[in-house]
Amino acid sequence: MRCISCHACQTDDFPPSIPPSIPSSIITFTFTHTVPSPFYFSLQAGFPHTVPVMTVNRQCASGLQAIANVADAIHSRSYLSGTFVHPKPNPTSAVTPIPGSVLPATPPVQASLGVAAGVESMSTCTMEDAAPVVNWAGIKRHRSASACMVPMGVTSENVAKKYRITRQEMDAFACESHRRAAAAQDNNWFDAEIVSLHAQDSKEGSGRRGEEMTDGGIRRNCTVEGLAALKPVFVPTGGTTTAGNSSQTSDGAAAVLVAREQERRQMGLPVLCVWRHYVVVGKGV
Repeated sequence: MRCISCHACQTDDFPPSIPPSIPSSIITFTFTHTVPSPFYFSLQAGFPHTVPVMTVNRQCASGLQAIANVADAIHSRSYLSGTFVHPKPNPTSAVTPIPGSVLPATPPVQASLGVAAGVESMSTCTMEDAAPVVNWAGIKRHRSASACMVPMGVTSENVAKKYRITRQEMDAFACESHRRAAAAQDNNWFDAEIVSLHAQDSKEGSGRRGEEMTDGGIRRNCTVEGLAALKPVFVPTGGTTTAGNSSQTSDGAAAVLVAREQERRQMGLPVLCVWRHYVVVGKGV
């Protein structure tokens, strides 16, 4: 499927790649920031208007929640795909259609496939841009609610302190992560799961375009010694979180096709994993 539209990624050059059986599925797009109607993007990607689409936001767990929502919808048979029309009054019938009601024009199909997809563009939508309009004064007056206003960077420091994770351990983990990512890229381990993009520079008037084939966030020259020279961001003295062992400012997107076993067999799709169950718990303050 084509990438979801954003300012930095123009995908009009991509031909539609939707299998014929996909229209009987559902789509769940997940966004970490406020977006317009998700139908814009599902239609642009080549899905018909008869396919239901929705957004979900569970912050950093939005991608997993998207997969869970699709799996739930398939299991409960609560999503249908089909063409519906508004009924017209029949002068020969004593039954008057209810205003606003719809009738199926074609037999609806129960969803047996679903696409759980997510996108985040940190270069075009900053954390400040994504801040919601809420009554912060009211939240600050509530003890438990105000405790949830702790920034993620400070939360990182609190977790490191609670579980006694040292700065050296964090830096070593970060470098090992980049080493593994570089090895995966060099050995083409994920090439079959990566779709190239025709990217356009987000700077106004640059007009530069190119085909992006690989992830650009891997730091191949990462060393523990180099990371040790960086200053902590949130706790200047004795802090552990730096620009080198934190998440990057990146743009990315991913999609997973979820299907019933019977549908998977008919389409000859490989099994990457099996969704068994999931549980959501409340966050401790």
